[in-house]
Amino acid sequence: VRPRGIDFAAGSTLLPSGMALTASAIAAAAAAGLAKLNGARQPRLASLAGGDDIAAPGAQAEPSQIFDCVSYGVAGFAQGWGAAAQRGPLLRDDAAAIARVLTEVAVGADMTIVIGGASVGDHDYTRRAAQALGAEILFDKIAVRPGKPTWLAVRDHHVILGLPGNPASALVCARLLLRPFVAAMLGGDVTAATATRRARLAAPLAANGPRESYLRASTHIDAAGQLCVTPAADQDSSLISVFVGADALVACAPEQAAMNAGETVDILPL
Repeated sequence: VRPRGIDFAAGSTLLPSGMALTASAIAAAAAAGLAKLNGARQPRLASLAGGDDIAAPGAQAEPSQIFDCVSYGVAGFAQGWGAAAQRGPLLRDDAAAIARVLTEVAVGADMTIVIGGASVGDHDYTRRAAQALGAEILFDKIAVRPGKPTWLAVRDHHVILGLPGNPASALVCARLLLRPFVAAMLGGDVTAATATRRARLAAPLAANGPRESYLRASTHIDAAGQLCVTPAADQDSSLISVFVGADALVACAPEQAAMNAGETVDILPL
């Protein structure tokens, strides 16, 4: 027999607002006699990739095409962050057809992520299609490398996030922008979704250019128990393979000077 209130007292905060309902949180609520809890609905996201130069995995790709990989990666990231994410059909280079798909997926989604067609080339149709539907473009580029052509729009309270077609650019910007969105829609702590950690460089770091940069990197704990980070040797924005071994992004400030191995940097966990 245990004394009353030994675990938690009446009136105390057992589950703070915004926390994820883990198995232990649900058990604690049940221990308090609560049969029901008020929670945020999973945000519903649609992930769309576009362009005549994109082929579906499993299809026969033309010599001028590459396989869609980014819509899968973005949807997987979003699901891991707590959203209910689904992929939509591939978008072809047809503004009217893109507008129809954007209208259709908005019915069952809170947010649409469109990959590709994010710059200003003659064959980039997605942003023009969104504008034709009456979407308000909130911004059409960001001072980040990789991912400068990223854009954001709102149409009838529905959010459209446009990501670049290059795999690294799209996934980096999904981590920077989409994760805080998902955290906010879940009612959680947005600052936790953007919080960085300090890590010791295991290799030298070149000087950065005029834009804030995020380098794909892998971390490990050294013999002294220090968190160390190694940026990938090739940071080409077209490479998806670099993400396979990456578990963090090294954040580099604009015009940051070159750094030596052993110096500390900010990292953003993937």
